[in-house]
Amino acid sequence: MKFRSVKGMQCPECCGPVEVRHVRLPHFACPHCGLALCVPNRFLTAARILGAGLGLVLCYAFDMGGIAFIVGPLVGFFLIGSVLAVPLLVIAPPELEKNFHIRRTLGL
Repeated sequence: MKFRSVKGMQCPECCGPVEVRHVRLPHFACPHCGLALCVPNRFLTAARILGAGLGLVLCYAFDMGGIAFIVGPLVGFFLIGSVLAVPLLVIAPPELEKNFHIRRTLGL
C-alpha cells in the first residue's frame, strides 16, 4: 500500500520548503530567499470558524444555556480558532502567498 505524502508549504518565489517553525502570523520572510510571505486569510478564517463550531459543541456538551451559548462560540472563534491554526498548518498546509501589504510611510 502506498501512502501519499502531504505536500508541505513552499515559497511561491524560490519553491524552497517552509517549515511550521518559520511561520509567523500574519506575515514572515522566506527562510531561503527572504521574500515577504503570508498565510492566506481564508485559511485563518477557516480555522476560526472551526473554533467557533467547536466552542458551540462544547457549550452544548456541557449543557450550557443562556448567554454562555452565545459567548462560547465567540470565545471559540478567537481563542480556539487561533490555537487550531498551528496544528492545521501541519495537517492541511496552505499555499503561501506573497505579502503585498507592506507598510509604507506616508505613501512615499
